[in-house]
Formats: sequence, C-alpha cells, structure tokens
Amino acid sequence: IDDEEKAKKQHPDVIGCFKTFECYNKFIVSTEKSGAPKKESNGTSVTIKTKINLRSLRAYLEQNNVIRKFGF
Repeated sequence: IDDEEKAKKQHPDVIGCFKTFECYNKFIVSTEKSGAPKKESNGTSVTIKTKINLRSLRAYLEQNNVIRKFGF
C-alpha cells in the first residue's frame, strides 16, 4: 500500500476488516509458538511464527481496489 493513511480514508471497510478475526483469519495459513514463554516486567511474552497466504491477501486487496495489479 503506497500511502497507508490515504488507503484508510478511501477504503475504511476493507482496512477495518483486518481488525476482525473472521476477516484476517482467511489469510493465515499456520501459526506456531517459537520457543518458551519469557517472563517480562509487565507480563509474559511469547514469540509466534505466522505464515500468511500472500497471494490471497494480494488478490483481496486488488479486488477491493486498495492496491493495483502487479505490472499494470
């Protein structure tokens, strides 16, 4: 996305979709915990590896005119 602020204003429903589990979960292929939880001063931190299906994410953003098709 060239200009994130501009995209948020022009496509609030599309960008807002990523705040809901039902929407962004469509693009997640897998998640796995990497390493043991670590105690921090303000709680516990965990590292998680997340794999995203970039083709379907790109297609979704292209279909909703947030980004242009590659090569055009």
